[in-house]
Amino acid sequence: MKGLKVRTRESLYLAGVTFLVIVALPLAAVLALVGRLGVIAAFAAALVVGVVLYAVSPRFREWMRLQGEPVVTYNGMSLDNAVALSPAHAWARIDGDEATVGADDLMLRVLGPVDSVDLPAEGRRVEQGEPLFRLRHGGRDVEVLSPVSGTVVHSHWGLLHEPARMNTAPFVDGWAVRLAGDEVRGQRRGLLRGGDARTWFRGEVDRLFGELMPADALPTLPDGGVVVDELHRAIDDATWKRLRVAFFAAGHAG
Repeated sequence: MKGLKVRTRESLYLAGVTFLVIVALPLAAVLALVGRLGVIAAFAAALVVGVVLYAVSPRFREWMRLQGEPVVTYNGMSLDNAVALSPAHAWARIDGDEATVGADDLMLRVLGPVDSVDLPAEGRRVEQGEPLFRLRHGGRDVEVLSPVSGTVVHSHWGLLHEPARMNTAPFVDGWAVRLAGDEVRGQRRGLLRGGDARTWFRGEVDRLFGELMPADALPTLPDGGVVVDELHRAIDDATWKRLRVAFFAAGHAG
């Protein structure tokens, strides 16, 4: 009986090895080859489609160009391609159910170098469109409205000692608040992103310069471009109050 069991185990072992050598290994090799060919075919098809789109679509060429430019500049003002914008010039970098929030470059140029920042307490609940933090320069201040609803999970307390980070690196070290909440991801759809954000931002820059006419009142370069670093100096108090409502207040047309 014992010998029979041993022979049975040996037979099953030999059958398994035979199946592995004759069937399983060749099948695996074929599947690997087919899979590799499928990947190669898919890559080739994507390459062909990309070449055709690049040849016939100016919009696709612009999109391709911008992939290598994390930050785009228009008339001296910058916009990070990875952020979403609210109509009141706050930006949000959304990752899952969290959003990192700051003020965009247009707001910072109009206000001038930030002297101080009022940040919210961690744990505070804020709704989309409500004041989230406040920026000051000299005797002027502006409330930055929250682009999404959520709970404050972190405020950038380093800005209390170095508020100038907001101007020098608004999309990197110049963030102000991190929010978290179930609404964050869904409300992203209501913000301006990608090409829509770039088009809108350029329009806002043009609208700003239109509001500040006559042009000879603006600091300019020899080629006629505006010196945006000094833009706030060309804005008197009455104009500042008008711009604060026209660009950064709740419910403005944008």
